[in-house]
Amino acid sequence: TYEDGEVIFSLLAPAVKANLLVEMTFDGITIFRSFLFFFSIVRLLEVAPLHVLQNSIRIVDSTRQINEIVRWRVRFASGRSQRGPSDES
Repeated sequence: TYEDGEVIFSLLAPAVKANLLVEMTFDGITIFRSFLFFFSIVRLLEVAPLHVLQNSIRIVDSTRQINEIVRWRVRFASGRSQRGPSDES
């Protein structure tokens, strides 16, 4: 939900603003909702540029599918790419 995304955003935003390293684990996640990701991680582009996010957030214990979705959503939101996950090589 939007509320869940807001909780994640409010936890991560101060760390990103302070340029701290944050690890996000997807261990045990069986269903990934991209809208939740959008309402949390992609919103971080409002407080920091893409290169800061790339240096501040480390995603661990993830799947290839989640990694592709995350990469595509962030690039799309930052305006760097409008290609979908299946278009990346």
